[in-house]
Amino acid sequence: MAGEMSKEVVSTCIGALKRIEQKGENKREEDALRQLTEWLSKMKFEDGKSVGEDNPKLDPLAGEYLLQFWDSFSLRNIEVIRGKNWTEAGSESMHARRHSSLSGDSGSLLLPAELAKLQSWEDFDVFKVETLTNGKPLETVAMAILEEFELVTKLNLDTAKLTKFFKAVEEHYLDNPYHNKTHAADVVQALGVILARDNLKSRFTDLELLAMLLAAVVHDVAHPGVTNEFHINTRSPVAIMYNDVSVNENFHASKAFKLMQGNDYHALDGLSEDDFRFVRKSMIRMVLATDMIKHNELLARFSRFFTLYDKDLDKWESDDARSALRQMLLHCADISNPARPWKLASQWSHRIMEELFAQGDKEASLGVACSPLCRRDHVQIPKSQATFLEFVAKPSLELLSQLAPKFGETALHHVAVNLAEWEARMKEDGAKPTGAARPSPDLKGTGLNRASQR
Repeated sequence: MAGEMSKEVVSTCIGALKRIEQKGENKREEDALRQLTEWLSKMKFEDGKSVGEDNPKLDPLAGEYLLQFWDSFSLRNIEVIRGKNWTEAGSESMHARRHSSLSGDSGSLLLPAELAKLQSWEDFDVFKVETLTNGKPLETVAMAILEEFELVTKLNLDTAKLTKFFKAVEEHYLDNPYHNKTHAADVVQALGVILARDNLKSRFTDLELLAMLLAAVVHDVAHPGVTNEFHINTRSPVAIMYNDVSVNENFHASKAFKLMQGNDYHALDGLSEDDFRFVRKSMIRMVLATDMIKHNELLARFSRFFTLYDKDLDKWESDDARSALRQMLLHCADISNPARPWKLASQWSHRIMEELFAQGDKEASLGVACSPLCRRDHVQIPKSQATFLEFVAKPSLELLSQLAPKFGETALHHVAVNLAEWEARMKEDGAKPTGAARPSPDLKGTGLNRASQR
């Protein structure tokens, strides 16, 4: 039987089972889960590196668990069944008996195992979470981090309303290749790592933390998959509405609070009027600051305040200083996927280029000027990615690393690795246009700074 399961699957199963051992209804369940965990850890694989074939004999309950979950193990989708179904034998499909063990609607044991990596920059895989939650990663990741930061309890938030709001926001993210709910979940997790890795979260108030995380949740909600430049050039209704200024970003912020208007969706209902106004104002400022056209201005503001106050965030007292600080953290989280390990960064690369080239196709069909980074026959992808990493991502993360050195060291390591990979591909391809063949990380719009894509 062991040969039917990969080491990766077994390792994930073991991690998940260890995580739920303490959730057993009684000691017998806990012992059975522990025994099954030990049994799995001794499975033999073809490389011979695992312990031999003489697995210990399973007691009846542990054996029953193995039989119940075997098909799900093999499918990389173990179901968590609580209550009377936990030990219920039978041939009923485990996939038909879903029950929520954490946040969201997924009942997968692999999901708790993946969420256990929320504070890891390198191990957390938002694409796995997307699969394990049946395409609903945002609500799951957002609720998990809010709970991890204890903000729901500390701020007396209504969990039901918060959950409904997250569901509504997630439903309003469109199925774009890049600007979608999975990107939003990735940014929320990235922000959580930035705040936790160097314990920056202890230097912010609970209201500031809530505002930052909610801004990350909604920062691209209902994104149409085209840049601000596209809106302006086509004189779209939203460009007219927002006077060509941060068109997408204004739209995202407005949409978020429109979704919150319904009483059942008022995620901030537990706050006082003053606290609500603070969170709303902070969220709007942060979302508007994700417009890449403001990139240089934001870095300059942050640098100015850092020169004045250094690492002592208690000295960052003025409203302008605190606002710049919060905006910088969300901005870095928003542009951080090129600083992930290559296996993740390259997936985002494929997605953003697919979206940009689709915009170029629309521009061609409408007879408007094609944005520079949207031309399939013109974009030199390795060169564009190396340029972005060298002149946008790297300087941003170097600045942030002055406040968050542990996070900065990890992220900048992957910037260096990924930059070397793109430079190698530049040499390999001779910097020829490869728009249809090569993926590239998040490009936000046009020119060197990828302006206005989000």
